[in-house]
Amino acid sequence: MQTSLACAQRLERRRLQDGRKTIGIMFMKMFCGLLLFVFSIPSFGCDCNRSVGYDEANLVFIGNVVHIKKNTKPYVDFAITFKVCTVEKGKLKTKRIIIYTPCLMDPCCGIPFKLDEKYRVYAYLEDNKLCTNLCTETSKMNE
Repeated sequence: MQTSLACAQRLERRRLQDGRKTIGIMFMKMFCGLLLFVFSIPSFGCDCNRSVGYDEANLVFIGNVVHIKKNTKPYVDFAITFKVCTVEKGKLKTKRIIIYTPCLMDPCCGIPFKLDEKYRVYAYLEDNKLCTNLCTETSKMNE
């Protein structure tokens, strides 16, 4: 009888210890989840706080990419040279124009321009430069 009572007591102690471990693990998981939630820094790709369509654009044209140059000063951007085919809005004095974009990838609001490809470009004036990005209606033309 004593043996079975001692065995039952040991089992009960083991259950209590297991229960405490389970509660401890659940508490740690909740605490870590709360820390991640509180201290997480939101990171977004492209955030279009200014959408540029035909009405907002200073210049809209169709053209072929003839040169891509990466600039690093004062900050990184790309100068895309176009041979203009048609001007839909605005005026140009030459058939070649340089348009600036922040990068050549979607996550940083850039447009993945490629050499010898034709695009309809919606450009806006910023810091005395014509610019375009993913937040404009600029798109590759299907021929």
